[in-house]
Amino acid sequence: MALLAACNHSIFAYGTYALTGALLAQGGYTIVFDIGNNTITKEMQFASALPGWYLMNSKGELTYEDKILDLTMRS
Repeated sequence: MALLAACNHSIFAYGTYALTGALLAQGGYTIVFDIGNNTITKEMQFASALPGWYLMNSKGELTYEDKILDLTMRS
């Protein structure tokens, strides 16, 4: 748990262990994978309510507040 909390960013699909580690982590982004079976998990609820938390759909698109984000690096 300490190792997860020390990370700058978190990526996970489900589970209270990963959720707790992501909540304890300071700053950075947290990406929650939407498993796509038309259910809303507690992780998805957190991702829609917390700043810096995003949902990733099966196409690899990140969404925030129902908007698809383009986070590609541009020079």
